[in-house]
This record gives sequence, structure tokens and C-alpha cells, in this order.
Amino acid sequence: MHHSQEACVSMKTAAPVRRRLNFLMHDIEPGCDTYVERPGYCLDADLRISEVATGDYDIILLFGGRAPEYLRNHVALLEIVRDFDPGGKWVLAVFHGIQILVTAG
Repeated sequence: MHHSQEACVSMKTAAPVRRRLNFLMHDIEPGCDTYVERPGYCLDADLRISEVATGDYDIILLFGGRAPEYLRNHVALLEIVRDFDPGGKWVLAVFHGIQILVTAG
């Protein structure tokens, strides 16, 4: 299991299924005004989204990229986001992760 710890804070990564997640990097080629996608970092999902117990966590971070196009329709994830908000817990989104917040209301 992947477990990061920084300043007494632990992190878990959730995805629709437990597997290795492949991220992409966007680069601008010299002379072009659009970006290209290249393989980026990888990260193992520690648990499935459906296994997340919101009471166990203080913060949720929703990554950007292309995943939110699909995850914004993931019923369990939307419920998790909605559970974080009224409890005064932090809900953070990076770039396209905002799509999930918008769908969650």
C-alpha cells in the first residue's frame, strides 16, 4: 500500500479501482501553440472510491486532467464530496477537478 507522510499528515489515493494510475504531462513543443501529452508519473491507488469512509479523512483533493470528465459522473465520489462540505472539511480541486465540484453542487 502506498502511504505518504509529511508533517504528520498521511495521504491515501482512491480511484474507481485499485490499480496503478498513469498521469500525463503537458508540454509545449517549440514553435507550436498547442500542447502535447507525454507519459508522466505513476501512483498506486490505495483503495476504491467506494471504500472511502469520509469520517476517516479531513481533506479531499480532486486532481485535474482528463479523469474528471469521467469521475464527475461517479455516484460514490459525488456523495463523498457532498459529505465533506457540510462538515467543514477542506475540499480542494486542481484544474479540471472543479468539474467534480460543479457536478456535486
